Amino acid sequence: MRKRMASEKSIKKRISLKELAEINKLKQALGIDILDLPFQMDPGFIKKVQCLIQQKPFLGNRNVLLLSEPQFKYHEKNILLFLNRKYRKCDCCFTRHASYSAKAKLKNVRYIPKTDIQRSSYDHVIVYNCLEFFSHEITKIKGDKFILLLTPKDGWALAKKPEIYSSLEKFLKKTTCFILFKHHLAYTPFTWSKLKIGSSINWPATLDLFFKVPEKPLFDYLFMGGCGRDYQFLYEHRELFKDKKVIITHCDAHKHTDVYSQEDYIYDSKYTRLLKKNRNFVCLNRINEPNYCKVLLYSRVTICLFRGIVRYDSACISDALWYGKPVITNQTMATEYMKDYIFFIRDGSDLQNVLQRLEDPAFLQKVSEKAMRYARKENNIYNILKKIK
Repeated sequence: MRKRMASEKSIKKRISLKELAEINKLKQALGIDILDLPFQMDPGFIKKVQCLIQQKPFLGNRNVLLLSEPQFKYHEKNILLFLNRKYRKCDCCFTRHASYSAKAKLKNVRYIPKTDIQRSSYDHVIVYNCLEFFSHEITKIKGDKFILLLTPKDGWALAKKPEIYSSLEKFLKKTTCFILFKHHLAYTPFTWSKLKIGSSINWPATLDLFFKVPEKPLFDYLFMGGCGRDYQFLYEHRELFKDKKVIITHCDAHKHTDVYSQEDYIYDSKYTRLLKKNRNFVCLNRINEPNYCKVLLYSRVTICLFRGIVRYDSACISDALWYGKPVITNQTMATEYMKDYIFFIRDGSDLQNVLQRLEDPAFLQKVSEKAMRYARKENNIYNILKKIK
């Protein structure tokens, strides 16, 4: 017990002052220190994943390379867990953060530096979350087949640099692409007609996959803030949240993205400033992923309202669905296909109606279970990897 207490204290010491300031906002408003909230793993889901991993026969004479930018260590680790059990040799090259590999080493995986990727030949090269780097290095890699697991980061890179696609053209015949977000690349300003597209999934972009949802939520509503959110709608309908608390995340989005215009900044600053004056709203700047995950897991309902034309998937909606959190949003081109699993609203009357319905515990549970089943259906990362022959 003493060791555990010492460990928790050391974790708190490592948190930056900026992060601690955001955590203290929650503590002051709600009386809850999220650093003290536990993460519980979901053994049932973990067992299901282990069964999926074991289903594929061992490919004894194959060599595989995972090329990845380690943004979220649990995703790369899960992919490697699959690969190193199925192939004779499994190499992993991280495109940045050399020290990362020392913290995430798995048995039977050889971690190699970028300078060594051209020294071996591979049956399969799997590229995750680093398409821009891959497009520069592809001529140095000896691979029979390339599998691209494209993430939102890759979509942004392609939107800014269409020439990335040109560097891949010579390898199109032996390249298959899997989009981890259904609509994140569908509206980019160039054609994907020549690139073989496999299935697409709504895999959480920013969260670990294996946590158990707490039985008792501690927070009422989580408004998923960020770039392009409709803070004005939230403020104008603040009376609907009387006697409730709404946590708003990422209120400083303009500091973490380069797609913000001066108009966006003025808009966000105006309405987040007004929301901060209302005691029902707790406005947080960006917090790290573990703490964001805790806020999501312990929230009852999530709200994500967009403004303007939104043509691509939002990572936070995928995060919420994965953990069975009801999502209230406005219908956009990228969310139409989820109409049976999330709540679309057009005005304050719609919002009031949905909020009232979700006050019924039985209805809330039914919606939560339906959302989670949809998010975790057969189109998951392990079944995609099983398609590699």
